[in-house]
Amino acid sequence: GVGKSRLLAELLARFADEEPAPRVCSARADGFARRSPFGLAADAARSLLGVSGRASPSDLRARVDAWSSERLGEDRREVARAFVGELVGAAPPAEAEVLLRSARADPVRLGDRVRASFVTLLESFCDGERPLVLALEDLHWADPASIRGIDEALGALAQRPFLVLALARPELRDLFPGLWQHHGTFELHLTPLGKRACERIVRGALGRATPPERVERLVERSGGNALFLEELLASAL
Repeated sequence: GVGKSRLLAELLARFADEEPAPRVCSARADGFARRSPFGLAADAARSLLGVSGRASPSDLRARVDAWSSERLGEDRREVARAFVGELVGAAPPAEAEVLLRSARADPVRLGDRVRASFVTLLESFCDGERPLVLALEDLHWADPASIRGIDEALGALAQRPFLVLALARPELRDLFPGLWQHHGTFELHLTPLGKRACERIVRGALGRATPPERVERLVERSGGNALFLEELLASAL
């Protein structure tokens, strides 16, 4: 409620004005994603492939096949097609049945293959024509497998036009201590809204004639949290 989503929206709007405008891949973690390996990475992969979470396995297969044909050399297509498809839930290609069956028998090997293919997917869009921005919301709910995959991507694409923009609650530091620090991360801490800013918001919503004591009460109760203040104002109207 301190404005993470608003900050992201404003940043992406500014990116859109750049020339060339970055290619933005958006993904959001949720409480269930933490229990699902590669949940956040899968959301990001679908965004890059241009498909929604409701796409059918056959539609996903068609998009993965089209991507691999357009962006990968023939020597890399089979493995990437199989494991990017595994990541996003695409119908498995018949020619990769043996490859997938072997990997699925060993969870560690399967994770390694999926993670490497996720990095391949990101790399394929760092083509030099447009920078790639991976915009992640609610990272505090992310699953460890996705966190590791993004870590590997940051290392592999260190010399490419690739930016990870992640937003999270403060508990992220406890969940993932030292997250990505060896990649030169920059942290921006959002502080509560100041008293004057809150007062302007209250008077803008309730009118300039609002009694000062009412304004002060609403500001104090919000604690500088923009979302709480919005809810208080909605109940006051």
